[in-house]
Amino acid sequence: MNSKVIELTVKLRLALNSNLSLNSKFDRKQYFYPDLSKGNQISQFDISIAEGGFIDVDLHQEFGGGHRKFGITRIHMEEDTGKLLHSINGA
Repeated sequence: MNSKVIELTVKLRLALNSNLSLNSKFDRKQYFYPDLSKGNQISQFDISIAEGGFIDVDLHQEFGGGHRKFGITRIHMEEDTGKLLHSINGA
C-alpha cells in the first residue's frame, strides 16, 4: 500500500466531513477484463476507510443558484486496473 494514498485519503475525509473508520478491509475482486492481466483487483467496499460525510456547494445561477449539500456514502480505495490503448492502424 502506498503511504501517500493513505495520507491523501485522510485529507479527503477531512474535506468531505467523513468519519474515519477504526477498521477497514480490502477484498480481491475476481473477473476478466483485457486490461486486467492478473484477473483480480484489490478494492474496499464492505468496510471502507471512511463513511458518511457531505460537501457544501454554492450553485451557479445557471443551475438555479443558492446553496446545496451533497451526501457522501463512503470513501474507499481501489487498485487502478490500467487501460486499453488502440491505435488507428491497429498496431
